Amino acid sequence: MEIKDLRARIDEIDDGIVELFCARMRVAGDVARYKADNGLPVLDSAREKQKLDDVLSKTEPDMRGYMGSLYTTIFELSRAYQETLL
Repeated sequence: MEIKDLRARIDEIDDGIVELFCARMRVAGDVARYKADNGLPVLDSAREKQKLDDVLSKTEPDMRGYMGSLYTTIFELSRAYQETLL
C-alpha cells in the first residue's frame, strides 16, 4: 500500500472522529443543562472513572495508555464546554 493510500484512510477516519466528537460535545451540552437544572456540579469524578474503566476495558492492551490520555483530554474539554454553558 502506498503512503497516499494510508493517508487517505487516516483522512476518512478523521472525518468520523470529527463527526463523533461534535456529537459527543452536543450531548455534553445537554448534560450541562441537566446539571444546571438539578443543582449538580460539572465534575463527576465517579462517572469519569467509570467511563474510563469501561473504555479501557474495550481497548487493545498496547493502546490503553494512549486511550487513557485521549479520554482524559476529552473529559477536560467536555467539562470546559459545560462550564461555558453554565
